[in-house]
Amino acid sequence: DFYGTIPSELASMRHLLNIELHYNFFTGEIPREYYKVYSPQRINFAGNELSGTIPTEVGLLTTVKGFFVQENELTGTLPTEIGNMKFLSKFVVWKYVPDLAFGFSHILVSLFKMVAYYWTGTVPSEIGRLEKAQELWLHRNRLEGTLPTELGNMKKMNDLRLHFNSFSGSIPEEHFNMTMLTRWDLYDCNF
Repeated sequence: DFYGTIPSELASMRHLLNIELHYNFFTGEIPREYYKVYSPQRINFAGNELSGTIPTEVGLLTTVKGFFVQENELTGTLPTEIGNMKFLSKFVVWKYVPDLAFGFSHILVSLFKMVAYYWTGTVPSEIGRLEKAQELWLHRNRLEGTLPTELGNMKKMNDLRLHFNSFSGSIPEEHFNMTMLTRWDLYDCNF
């Protein structure tokens, strides 16, 4: 088990395709140098004690297919620049809470999970650029505002969980373009 802060020098190793530092005891913020890494395909910082936010520089990771930061102490808003991650297939940011009805078996199944992290702000419209996404879990947060119509661009979506937030307005008509949905949780959203 490693501890301390994540060494920023590791990010200067230009040929790394996978950065796997999960399930250690790293603390502090994710060094901004990791968002400028040349061409990683997978970054996994899950299961540490990292704090801070996911900065806008995450959008510089245009080659990343998997970004895993679940089970840390991250807070803040979801940067709209995530929409620039054109090859992203898995984005997992959630906090394990024993009394919730999900567990470790769900970690690698989804494309985009942000669960029980008490994320604030609105759902960025840029998330609709992730047209290949099949699962979007944004439940059990403190998200508010209207749902972006751009979610309707995610035509391969089969599992959309937005419950336990504070959304307003109505369900955009464009959302009915997601004809592959098998699960759509909108309860307790304050519509």
